[in-house]
Amino acid sequence: MDVASVGVIIRRANGSFLAGFSGPTNASSSIEAETLAILEGCKLALHEDLNNVIIESDSREVISNVHGSITRGRWQFAETQLYPLLKTIRQFSSNFHQCYWSWIPKTANLATDHLAKLSSPRMPSFVWVDRPLSSLTGILNKDGLPCPPPQNG
Repeated sequence: MDVASVGVIIRRANGSFLAGFSGPTNASSSIEAETLAILEGCKLALHEDLNNVIIESDSREVISNVHGSITRGRWQFAETQLYPLLKTIRQFSSNFHQCYWSWIPKTANLATDHLAKLSSPRMPSFVWVDRPLSSLTGILNKDGLPCPPPQNG
């Protein structure tokens, strides 16, 4: 397995930053890394006691597999067995009152890519709540959505 990095952003209904996650993960393919990022997003949303969520990813394949019938989906990629991950995501998402799945273009996913690039195999995972990392503020503001100023220190 290779070490990959994942990034997760959670926004409020008005689009403002609520929480973020950055951390290393073991993945043998990019599709597995994308699937693990969605799983981390579900965990963070549950930790934040969210009831209504829209889960977005720039991976059409993962959104299609997790949203559709995972028993009929193409969930085996190279040496990666995604079925257990997809099943876990489904179990986590059943805890939400409403859960929608949405594909977004990579250009609309720059903030999560930025967080993933910050992560290193030698560094622990990080979670930010209410105030984003200072290097993330500019990216979030480019989206045209409200973003609080970064926390100093």
